[in-house]
Amino acid sequence: RDDAARRLGFDTPDFDAFWEQGYARCPVKAEHTYLAEFRDHPDDHALDTESGRIVLGSETLAKLDYADCRAHPAWIEPAEWLGGAGKAGRFHLISHQPVGRLHSQLETAATSRAMKRGGREQARINPGDAEALGIADGDCIRLWNDRGACLATAQVSDSVRQGVVVLPTGAWFTPSGNSGLEIAGNPNVLTLDVGTSQFGQGCSAQTCLVCIENYAGASADAFEYYQEKLVALTAAQGRKHR
Repeated sequence: RDDAARRLGFDTPDFDAFWEQGYARCPVKAEHTYLAEFRDHPDDHALDTESGRIVLGSETLAKLDYADCRAHPAWIEPAEWLGGAGKAGRFHLISHQPVGRLHSQLETAATSRAMKRGGREQARINPGDAEALGIADGDCIRLWNDRGACLATAQVSDSVRQGVVVLPTGAWFTPSGNSGLEIAGNPNVLTLDVGTSQFGQGCSAQTCLVCIENYAGASADAFEYYQEKLVALTAAQGRKHR
């Protein structure tokens, strides 16, 4: 509370009052222009950069001499992309934030479950690609590459360009049996385990190619597996505290 009042200039209720009311109002500025203070008074409101100004060419990065992180804006060929050689039949995977939850939080809640079909995430695919692969809306499909494989439910949509498949992040990792096939639609089994660069080491999302096919095997509802795990975990915790 004291920190919020000091930094942001407003008071928050004590915890009991907040818990009873269920929310706390946090006033915000009606208008805010990013970097307006810096633009108007650059010397008094310097940026947190090596020069205090907007940096287009970094001396710090130039000294590091990283091949995958230039000292200036530059296009660097991704590790995987459709423009590379020998990529016929591959799809560029976009793994966006889910609509029904925040990342993987509240995965089993009603809003999250409403966004799924068959207990799995829905993967959007272009109608032309779906027709070429013999995939109909609602089919259980398998997405795979050399790193792993997962199931999803096909959502045929013209909102996706050809050659692209869209699968949201955050489904709880649910491998099935000894095969290791992930049945909830978690794209983490498909993505590259590399950072954005030697300097940034951030998440290298949207740099991933996959193959897609109709899945002919048994496609159990992932929530059945969730329930089994939750029951087993609860039982184990109960035995632990006896």
